[in-house]
Amino acid sequence: MKTNLAGNDLLLLTEKAVWLEYEKTLLIADVHLGKIEHFRKAGIGIPYLATSVTQDRLESLLKK
Repeated sequence: MKTNLAGNDLLLLTEKAVWLEYEKTLLIADVHLGKIEHFRKAGIGIPYLATSVTQDRLESLLKK
């Protein structure tokens, strides 16, 4: 979804990210890098697929 903030075009992405065209910058929200490994070390069970989902999401965003 395209929008404008203070005269600057923004592209709001469904992947929890915003593309700032005027800065050629990608803002990524809610990434939680390292969170899964931290939980596992604390004995909290997290599916191994969760790590690849996060990585796939980041790779997809960077390819756009």
